[in-house]
Amino acid sequence: MAKPDDKLIKDLQERFKFLCKDPRVLGVVLYGSFATGEYHTMSDIDICIVAPHQDHYPIYKTYASGISGNIDKFDIRFFDELPLLIRGEIIEKGILLCTKDMGELTEYYYFSTRKELADHRYRMSYI
Repeated sequence: MAKPDDKLIKDLQERFKFLCKDPRVLGVVLYGSFATGEYHTMSDIDICIVAPHQDHYPIYKTYASGISGNIDKFDIRFFDELPLLIRGEIIEKGILLCTKDMGELTEYYYFSTRKELADHRYRMSYI
């Protein structure tokens, strides 16, 4: 597996840190091909916003009005709207761009996804 681009990660951390100042947002994570280093020229940049139990539209508006530069290359998703296996991939392979509370984020990951993912994998082992 290729290494993620450190310069890109630093740039993304800078560009998205304003979202982690929003009290509704628990964290912002880079996932997908740029997180694993398997990107190519046509790849978009997958960004996951972790905002548990929140209305996503106002947060998306905050993102769209606060991000600098071209936003067309970003694919923005909210963690709790993604399928289980994608959430698992984000936890296992994603690169955290910012969080206001690592302990709370870890706890949320565990109770919202890790436990469910472990149960799913256990059930799938019998198929």
